[in-house]
Amino acid sequence: MKQRSLIIYDLLGAGITALIVAVAGWCGFSHLPATAAVLIESRAALADAKTQLNSAEHALRQQQATQDALRADIASRGALPERSPVETDLRTIVRLAREHELELIEVAPINGKSYPGIAELRYAVRARGTYSGLLGFLNTFEQSPFWADVTSLEISAPRVAEADQGQRTASLTVSLFASQAPPEDQTEP
Repeated sequence: MKQRSLIIYDLLGAGITALIVAVAGWCGFSHLPATAAVLIESRAALADAKTQLNSAEHALRQQQATQDALRADIASRGALPERSPVETDLRTIVRLAREHELELIEVAPINGKSYPGIAELRYAVRARGTYSGLLGFLNTFEQSPFWADVTSLEISAPRVAEADQGQRTASLTVSLFASQAPPEDQTEP
């Protein structure tokens, strides 16, 4: 009886194992085409994701380069010039005066000031024109990109002979600014 019970257990185990192998084979082979299709789709999706990642990395590098260029541009636009472009700025002021039909009577340098890191060059300017021309000049001057400022302004009333023409004389002080290097140590060792 002992031998029979062992044979029954062996047959029962072999039957269960055969059933498990048959079910696994049926599941694997019957779903093989669908599994292959999923695998192919997954590979295509992975290749597409790699392409998108490379494209995104390229776009990121371009954006960083643009950002660096913009930062450098912002830093240079907000900074004072190393040397005051006096000639260019004075030409611009003369051009603005002509555009607003102002007659420049006098443009003369006066004593400038020096601040830590900044040099101020001053010019006394006398001009003649209509009140609207003077205001238009001042408005355009304030919107100009150069580092300059009107630090004083005096507009005279029109004289009796000029009253019908509306001519006025304006005296103003124009200050041009530039960076000033700190003085180097003059002591010798």
